[in-house]
Amino acid sequence: MSRYKEYADMELKSAKGLMALGLWNKAGKDCVSFCEKRLKDWLEDHHLLAENLERTHNLKSLFKAVPSYDRPLYKSLAAISGYYFETVYPGDNA
Repeated sequence: MSRYKEYADMELKSAKGLMALGLWNKAGKDCVSFCEKRLKDWLEDHHLLAENLERTHNLKSLFKAVPSYDRPLYKSLAAISGYYFETVYPGDNA
């Protein structure tokens, strides 16, 4: 099993538990992290995970590395990519 898939599975399990507790910000952060790790898992599995992509948390950058990417999915990933910081730090969008 890929190290990214293993960690992604933990993030999803964590998000579900946090949602059950009503901890929406933390669950949202874990959902974004789940998406990131699943994309890295897919890229790694297809030998497309470059070193610069391993270090990024930007879902758009990761998805651009997928050949012939799906435009609607790309837009969805672009929309959720910023949630990590909006849910972790206080501010207008928290």
